[in-house]
Amino acid sequence: MFEIYRNYDPRLRLFYLIFALLVAVLTAMLAFRQLVKGGEYREEEKRQSLRRILIPGPRGNIYDREGRLLVGNRPRFSAVVYLGELRPEFRAKYIEMVREARSRQKRIDRYELNIEARKEVVQGYLDRINGILKRE
Repeated sequence: MFEIYRNYDPRLRLFYLIFALLVAVLTAMLAFRQLVKGGEYREEEKRQSLRRILIPGPRGNIYDREGRLLVGNRPRFSAVVYLGELRPEFRAKYIEMVREARSRQKRIDRYELNIEARKEVVQGYLDRINGILKRE
């Protein structure tokens, strides 16, 4: 009356074995890349996140046939501020300003303090640049 079904199909067992081997190889490779090669990937990520600044070489002056200067060469520089990269500094300055206002028991307008913190951080960088360029 009752039939006992036994799972002895060799093809199915072979399939399970191949599947288990593939999962084991995949797990081993993932562990290898994370644990052994992780340092190399961190170094590569650091190299890719750095910015290269290319400064073109100066060109010569252009004179007319009588020797008068038509076009001179004057260097121009520009600075770019990436505000997204300054977020930790903005946050630290903001927290410092909130603590200072609380110690003085002043009324705190968080929006104004946030704007003021950003201004001070950017002004600090501008002051450093002006010091390097010897500008007042």
